[in-house]
Amino acid sequence: MKHYIYGFFLLAAFLGAAPQISRADFLETIKPNLSISEIHYQYGNQDNPFTKETDHTTIITTQNASRWDWGSTFFFVDYAKDGEESDGSNFNDENIYLEAYLNLSFNALFGEHFKAGHLKDIGFIMGTNYSRDAAILKYTPGLRLSWDIPGFAYLNTDFLSFLDHSAGKRQNAANAPAEKDSWFVDVNYLYPFSVKNQKFMVTGHAEFIKGRELDDIITGTKKDWFLAQTQIRWDLGNALFSKPDKFYIGTEYQYWNNKLGTDVDEHMAQALAVVRF
Repeated sequence: MKHYIYGFFLLAAFLGAAPQISRADFLETIKPNLSISEIHYQYGNQDNPFTKETDHTTIITTQNASRWDWGSTFFFVDYAKDGEESDGSNFNDENIYLEAYLNLSFNALFGEHFKAGHLKDIGFIMGTNYSRDAAILKYTPGLRLSWDIPGFAYLNTDFLSFLDHSAGKRQNAANAPAEKDSWFVDVNYLYPFSVKNQKFMVTGHAEFIKGRELDDIITGTKKDWFLAQTQIRWDLGNALFSKPDKFYIGTEYQYWNNKLGTDVDEHMAQALAVVRF
């Protein structure tokens, strides 16, 4: 079943999907018609917003960013496992979570070199978000504004719809409830820098998602939430083996106000290791 899910959504990444918003942390560093893949290992103490418990959690992420003549694609797959046995909340019980996006560049599609102040391009995005444990499926069409800011490898502002196509509790009581549609804004960035001969980068994103009502057999609302995730990476491959952009270590700090639309606020630092292919 796991292989089926992976195969289906990896295919979706190329047929109808774009840079994450939440994880396009290296997309702008690659040249046209090239591809970069990464595997991330993260470990930290995450809050379960439904049980109010905190437990150590391991996340293994596989992601790919590719740039094409007409734009770019991006997908990532998270495998998350906490230290608790199943608690009935379907939160990180060996969960698989995926996001995949297709970004169509105005400049590439129309052969233009768009420039308006610091605005250098406009993108047309179609994306999908999927969570296996909670049976969540979202579609995220929208627009991307790409900025030309000194020092940044990239800086984007994304304006996206948050369209719910989840199965909901009508199909299975263990599922997350279906929701009414919403919208969100995401800022994602990469800032590389060096200290003497050591290479570093600061990368991540910050998103605001508008609250929405549940649209299922139960009633209620999900609150607005704000999520900021920032990675600080040190290029260990460059430092030890003179092979840059292959192996990184560092930390990812996460601040989540109203995590998953609840009243739980999370502050968390995770250990991070990244292998790039």
